[in-house]
Amino acid sequence: DCMKTAIYEIDGPVAVRYPKGKEELCDSLQESNCSYSFFEGKTKDLLLVTYGRISISALKIMNSMDFDVSVLKLNCIKPIANELIEIAKEFKRVIFLEESSIHGGIGESFGALLAQNQFHNVFEIHAIDGFIDTCKVEEGLTDVQLDENGIVEIIKNTESDKE
Repeated sequence: DCMKTAIYEIDGPVAVRYPKGKEELCDSLQESNCSYSFFEGKTKDLLLVTYGRISISALKIMNSMDFDVSVLKLNCIKPIANELIEIAKEFKRVIFLEESSIHGGIGESFGALLAQNQFHNVFEIHAIDGFIDTCKVEEGLTDVQLDENGIVEIIKNTESDKE
């Protein structure tokens, strides 16, 4: 349990992310620990890296669409474990989906670590670029194309880039 790890096993300060809204739980974890959950597809073509509520959309897409993707859900966003970079390096294309600013976000840090570790394939960040007016969460995610339909379009554009 990640909360037990935060309280009893880590010496020093710990921040626990407690977002507004809710994040659905998944039963089909292939590999999971307090740092990450990894859902492996059939090939090493495309990895979606994300955290929080967007990860549920990514998993639904993985399980229901005609795309072969893997999903790496970050349960701990800082520090980014070297193990996560090693997983990502195995893929031809890594797309980081983030419900946060594209500048200075976790995706930018993840990309920098990939580059420092000789990742020579494609890395993209899809995150919020600019200001979002006050709205419901679902509307905001749709506006920035980080809802399920938006993520499908990102994957489709990735698929067409390969051709």
